[in-house]
Amino acid sequence: MYRFDHAIIVVSDLQEAADGYRRLGFTVTPGGVHAGGRSHNALVILEDGTYFELFALTDPVLTGRLRTARAIGELTMLIDQQTAIDQRFFASVACGDGLADFAVVTGAMGEDVERLRGAGLVVDDPLANGRQRPDGAEIRWRLAITRLPLPFLIQDDTPRSLRVPEGDVAFHQNGAKKLLGMVVAVSDVAGAGRGYSALLGPGRADQTVVEGAGRTLDFDLSGVTITLAEPDGPASPLREHMAQRGEGPYRLSLFTEFVSEDGPLFTEETYGARIVLVSDAHH
Repeated sequence: MYRFDHAIIVVSDLQEAADGYRRLGFTVTPGGVHAGGRSHNALVILEDGTYFELFALTDPVLTGRLRTARAIGELTMLIDQQTAIDQRFFASVACGDGLADFAVVTGAMGEDVERLRGAGLVVDDPLANGRQRPDGAEIRWRLAITRLPLPFLIQDDTPRSLRVPEGDVAFHQNGAKKLLGMVVAVSDVAGAGRGYSALLGPGRADQTVVEGAGRTLDFDLSGVTITLAEPDGPASPLREHMAQRGEGPYRLSLFTEFVSEDGPLFTEETYGARIVLVSDAHH
């Protein structure tokens, strides 16, 4: 069975973004530099063990090149020779700052890849990856890359507690406790739903109301609700989001114990990511 592992928020400047999220009341834990040295991250870890990752390239020049290439229609040519992992992440960076991707964790990577391929999904062969934490600890995992709007798969080769620390790092001054759900913007709920059904089992239609959405389809991911949502018209914010980023994650909902009313964090403060805090009164 899969579990929600983490969401990825692309940022241009990691230190600036980490400081910004701390000002919003989140505890931000430095993550370290990924294998190959081309990217680094910081983590916002929740009590339920899920987290979201602030992800940036270590070279701002490369960030600029990717975004320019996308603007002039040359991104595919620029990243065509990269690994499946780098292609996916570079394409996310090229779209600008914001909520970009997410992963589900598995304990049986090989079996899952074969099962998903048997269901007609495109899944690349698993590739090794990792990072070095600031304290020098080496962390290793494997990734199997799917095609957005599906999440990619991750399996730890070192203990997950090395990759996702526990304890005080999961306490946040704004009261954020756990991930309740994620909205995924798609152009066609029925089409995207077939892929998600192969991954997670049958969905439930029109259970979650999303502003600017027509049809929606909910999937349970070990207690986290993944909602596929398609735009209800040309002025929908979902359509605007897809014009910038393509199909993929649109909004995170976090349960927090400290606020009296539900409300979104402003995207200017969250570096383009839509995050909604849901209070105990509405949970």
